[in-house]
Amino acid sequence: MRIREAAAYLGVSQATLRNYTRDGKVKFYLLGEGKQPERRFYASDLDKVLGREPDEFVPERERVEAFYTRVSSTSGQETSLENQKDMLARTSQTKIHKTYSDKGSGLSTKRKGLNRMLFDAKEGKFTVLRITHPDRLTRFGYEYLEELLAAYGVRIEVLKDTPIKSDTEELLDDFMALVSSFAGRVYGMRSREQKKALLDKAAQQNE
Repeated sequence: MRIREAAAYLGVSQATLRNYTRDGKVKFYLLGEGKQPERRFYASDLDKVLGREPDEFVPERERVEAFYTRVSSTSGQETSLENQKDMLARTSQTKIHKTYSDKGSGLSTKRKGLNRMLFDAKEGKFTVLRITHPDRLTRFGYEYLEELLAAYGVRIEVLKDTPIKSDTEELLDDFMALVSSFAGRVYGMRSREQKKALLDKAAQQNE
């Protein structure tokens, strides 16, 4: 859990939970590298603070890793994909199920690699998804994907908090993808309107 969720689970404020972690009352784990790694909490550790006993022992699932890599362009960035994969492989801790890759905008929800990864996560084929940077998984809505994967019993591990590209470069790529998408829709609408106008005119001439 994130600190916000863990605090709600315990029924205390986030400030109080931070004091608990500082005093060693609550065990936590650091996720990600960089200047500000995020704290994560397991429900089992929080239950101990609350004095709860689990109804039954549920063995922890074996750690099985999956990698997800992405580049924004459909061509010319194969080296970047390989570099991401190599970086993840060098820091791997256990067996690797599969590497899922995409070439396309981080805004797109129609990425084959992403959708295949989500399907396999739901099927329980891995327990940890590892990415080099948060924006490799998605440019927006990262928390939603994190929650979805958590519901499937999968947690995300991020190597670095900083983006591969600068924000300006990546946002420009996403902006162009949005413009192209909307332009295609507008032209499609115009085409339909023109067809309808021609059919209406033909119908009037036949009357």
